[in-house]
Amino acid sequence: MFSVQKYFFILLFLFIGCDKPSSKLTVLAKVGSIELLEKDLLEHPTNNKTKIDQLVNRWVSEEILFNHAVKSGFNNNIDLNFSVDKYARKLAGQHYLRAVVGQGLSVSGAEVIEYYNNNLDSFKRTQKAVKVYHVFTNNKKEASEVARVLGVKGKKQEKNELFVKYDILPVVVETGSLIPELEKALFSTKSKKRLYGPIKSSFGYHILYVLERHMPGSIFILEEVYDEVFQRVFQQKFALKSLHVLDSLRNHTPYIIN
Repeated sequence: MFSVQKYFFILLFLFIGCDKPSSKLTVLAKVGSIELLEKDLLEHPTNNKTKIDQLVNRWVSEEILFNHAVKSGFNNNIDLNFSVDKYARKLAGQHYLRAVVGQGLSVSGAEVIEYYNNNLDSFKRTQKAVKVYHVFTNNKKEASEVARVLGVKGKKQEKNELFVKYDILPVVVETGSLIPELEKALFSTKSKKRLYGPIKSSFGYHILYVLERHMPGSIFILEEVYDEVFQRVFQQKFALKSLHVLDSLRNHTPYIIN
């Protein structure tokens, strides 16, 4: 349910330092002369890098298939044209429904909390997890200095500077989601120490600082699953309102069923 993408830390540090584009005209992909712009993904808004990659790759595959279909004359197929028209009608209806139903539809914080408290069993962990700080660098000396600062007590100012320099944020990772070197350090030993590293991998040096450990069966705190709870509540309200809108449209539209 709350799977962490495989090799999370690899993806994490590969994108360290990359600025997020502010322009909605940013080109995400291109096939021939056709471009996929960032604004084209507004129908599926997300900040999740993996989700964005999936959407972009799906678009590329669909565009490549379409190009080859056109070259082979499949776009002139009568049955296909009928299917396209049928799909276009369905798509237009779905867009209309989403626009009407989504207008004014909101989810309050109280509704999120209520749903969470009433469905705690669905937010249980199925495997071990840890909340950690993770720092990656290609420089061994630099990695040793990071480990030293994280390992000493006090030194608040020095630690604050370190967190700002490396943009360190806590992340929760589950067993089976890491590269082997980090998996072994965090999950394959009985050690309960907090500081690990520098750990050398084929990519560089890693420093891990454990904040919390979670066993299977423990409950995800609301902050960790807030977005999912919000989406669940929203989808429930959306589905219910959709039924009401459709009933209203049927009641005000003449139609015959033979």
